Amino acid sequence: MKRRWVYSGLFLLLLVLGTVLAYVLPHEKEIDTTLSGLQRSFSEDEDVVMEVTIRGTAKYRYFSMNEFEGEFTFSDSSHLWNGKHLLIRFHHEEGDVSLYEKGNQLNSMQHGGYLSTKDFEEILILYYEEGSQPRINKFFVAPAQNREESVELSEKLSEGTWFSEVEWDR
Repeated sequence: MKRRWVYSGLFLLLLVLGTVLAYVLPHEKEIDTTLSGLQRSFSEDEDVVMEVTIRGTAKYRYFSMNEFEGEFTFSDSSHLWNGKHLLIRFHHEEGDVSLYEKGNQLNSMQHGGYLSTKDFEEILILYYEEGSQPRINKFFVAPAQNREESVELSEKLSEGTWFSEVEWDR
């Protein structure tokens, strides 16, 4: 009878250990979603409703996303990110976006901005613009169809990140 309890205890211990390892070990998830959102400018009174299609692979470890590799295709054909491959490295829900041409990823990598998301169901993107003074002048938030929705979602998604101090309603 005592052996039975020992074996049952070992079985339960192995079952719990296996479950914990399944959550801690890295895993991947394919992302294929389309969101409608609002692109806004901090310097101009310019709000543009557009769609973004997100396709790629999200890599998870320790219960959170740590990397995404894929493409964002915006309905505005002249968008800077269209035709570029993205590599996003996350620290919590805040991601640093690198853009590169598909055929030449090592020599043409450039900083594209910052992204905040938990699961690609809601996203906030701050675009990085190069120039004499590099800056962030535009952002995109989805799903949102008007200024009020964009402000509310931007505040929610920026919470706990370095861009939580941004005044989204300006």
